[in-house]
Amino acid sequence: MLTDLSFLDRGKPWPPPSEKERLDTYVANRLLFQADHASVFKDSLSRTLRAAESLGLALPTSYELCVNYFKLISVTTAGMLFNKAPGIVAGAERDEAMMQAVQDIDDRSDLQDTLFTCALDASRYGDGLLYVHRDETGKGIIDISRPDCWYPVVDAANLRRILWHVLAVPYEKQIAVMGLSRTQKYLRVEIHSKGSVEVRDYLMQEGSIGAMLGTPRIEQTGIDGFAIIPVNNLRSSDQVHGTDDYNDIQSLVCELEVRLAQISRVLDRHTDPTMQGPEEALTDYTDPNTRETHRVFIPGKYFINSSGGVGGEIKYTTWEAQLEANFVQIERLLSLIRVISEMGALLSDMTDKQGAVPSGAAMRRMLYGAISKISRLRNRFTPAIKQAMVAAAALSGTDLKDKPLYIDWPDVLPRDPLEQAQIADLRTGGKQTQSIKRAIMELDELDEDDAESELASIREEQEAAMPMLDSFSSRQAEEEDDPGYENSEGV
Repeated sequence: MLTDLSFLDRGKPWPPPSEKERLDTYVANRLLFQADHASVFKDSLSRTLRAAESLGLALPTSYELCVNYFKLISVTTAGMLFNKAPGIVAGAERDEAMMQAVQDIDDRSDLQDTLFTCALDASRYGDGLLYVHRDETGKGIIDISRPDCWYPVVDAANLRRILWHVLAVPYEKQIAVMGLSRTQKYLRVEIHSKGSVEVRDYLMQEGSIGAMLGTPRIEQTGIDGFAIIPVNNLRSSDQVHGTDDYNDIQSLVCELEVRLAQISRVLDRHTDPTMQGPEEALTDYTDPNTRETHRVFIPGKYFINSSGGVGGEIKYTTWEAQLEANFVQIERLLSLIRVISEMGALLSDMTDKQGAVPSGAAMRRMLYGAISKISRLRNRFTPAIKQAMVAAAALSGTDLKDKPLYIDWPDVLPRDPLEQAQIADLRTGGKQTQSIKRAIMELDELDEDDAESELASIREEQEAAMPMLDSFSSRQAEEEDDPGYENSEGV
């Protein structure tokens, strides 16, 4: 925990010792997300190697299986949040100028993808960072920054109150010393305060901060608050940083991968069964390269079993694996991973044995944990998006500070239209409960103007079909008025 800027003093170690555990966790979680589990689960690797040695298998044989629930959890979480972009409404009654300003910021920032990436970081590392600044045209945009470069300085009495956001990035340059070129390490530091940012450059000397280069540069950000806006995952009052989604299930996924690897080794050990039979089934064989002689069994020869105990049956030695306990353990591990990760049935196939998908209501009950998790994250993102939008608008010359700003989040799980219609039919006794225009808007995801246009097209098609219907009806009436009509029908 950092409570002042003294960690940037000359001679202080870098990175700060209090941040080392967090940064190590970031490195491990990045490897887990990228499916490099062997680098993180070193104990599991040693267990599978010992198992291979006990079975007489060659140690270089690799059976490390990667079950990448980590990436699945992060991508699914971010997808449930931002696969469908939330609507941002500015102004009391959808003020056109305010809405255009919001849309311009959305377009410049590629906001949906930016928020999706921020959600990935919040899941992987526990924190995602939105960074508001001007683009090359001088307009405000909403961007992201890396959590492993972020060092928040907080009030010791209230860890939620951030005094400074420090962004520090090491970099290298080739310099000439006495005619020789060598690599020199530096540290670029941005100290973000409300309304301004101070930029410093330091020399790095053997893992510690050296002299400051030149004088610090102070730049005005044009924003009333911080340009850095963190979005934390689950966080308590005694935590500066959020909790990532990986820590609680690491041991479970590790054990699952070890169990699967050991089962694979055992099965492979017995896929090439041993031959047993009488001694006379063996033949001397001389290796043409080494000239060494071995007694081997040559397939294709036929031996007649003799009586008197001289001969014997030639057969394979079979083995019945007792793996039921292993599969039971695997199912228990999978169940725990689903519960502790809060993802529930999202980490499994929700169809039954006949391929049927559960109803909307049943699916919501199955995914209650995941829905609660997404709702919690939405509560974190809502104020962050509003704050970032107001700041980006200020940099673009638009004041949204005192304007109403609403985030319209889509439903986590789409409702089943057929199920909803059946419920409405039961509750109203078969009465109509929705206008045609509203049904078109909801089912086709159209706004009111597009729905009106669709209704007009339907009316035009109906009117075009009316003359044909009138012609058919009049012709039918004339035939019925004809005296010979009944006789022609054979009545």
